[in-house]
Amino acid sequence: MKVLVLNPPYVDDFCRSARWAAKSRGRVQRHPDWLLILTAVLEKAGHDVKFVDGAALNMKKGEVEDMARQFRPELAVLHTTTPSIYNDIDYAKTIKNLTGAMTALAGPHVSALPADTLLIDRGAVDAVARGEYDYTIRDIASGTSLSDVAGIDWMDGETVRHNPDRPLLDVTELPFPAWHHIRPEWYYDAGKKFPFLTLISGRGCFGRCMFCRDTQLMYGRKLRYREPAQVVDEMEYDMKLFPQLPKERIDRLIDEGLKGFYLRPRQMARMLLNIRSMADLKRKLYGFKAFLNYFGKKKGTK
Repeated sequence: MKVLVLNPPYVDDFCRSARWAAKSRGRVQRHPDWLLILTAVLEKAGHDVKFVDGAALNMKKGEVEDMARQFRPELAVLHTTTPSIYNDIDYAKTIKNLTGAMTALAGPHVSALPADTLLIDRGAVDAVARGEYDYTIRDIASGTSLSDVAGIDWMDGETVRHNPDRPLLDVTELPFPAWHHIRPEWYYDAGKKFPFLTLISGRGCFGRCMFCRDTQLMYGRKLRYREPAQVVDEMEYDMKLFPQLPKERIDRLIDEGLKGFYLRPRQMARMLLNIRSMADLKRKLYGFKAFLNYFGKKKGTK
């Protein structure tokens, strides 16, 4: 099947793939790693996939329309956020009208409000994928009847149907992101050496930080690790694909045997210090709120 995976444009410099969708003061633009993992899953299943990051490229609506006419997808998958939801549905409707494609939405907003999203503009969207959408969208693309696809809400005529949730997947089964659809130079963050790529070593989190939407809506409160060897293999793959990336730190991590490391909370301080000395890391970020909540509850404090 021909599948279009679209990160739709909204306002210029709008960042969709961070935990908070916004036009940041620093104009940070984060890689769409989740969408590119989906793209890789679809490609691995044999589908003809076109990924377009309209947000990072600040595409205009006419450019998206021209692209859709040329590619003519049979399925269009669009990422959504709360600030941009009406815009995102409008893009789905436009692509459906231009190409006749089935349309599916994914992301945090539709995971929170699936039925409401489908009813905003009846007929514009055929289905929404709740939570982790990698295998959900693969099932839709493979022709599985919508009534049998776990983890979706879908339109059955004028009626919204709510299918059972999809179990959390095994992250060690996932392919590397389909980075060949993007250029690292499209993404920037003043706190990182340019250009750079994002690498995800797991999904989910045991923390209950109230500001984090992803554990609540997308990836669950169970921390699921990839194998350390997979993480290093992805580093090596990234460096071959994009030799312009800064490589001195990556080389040292690989040479010193990162494949033996497994970062768990109780070991975090000691292990991070070891990696810091090995690799001359530029920055370390700690999430204290989750630990404070955990220990506060354990001690009976507020």
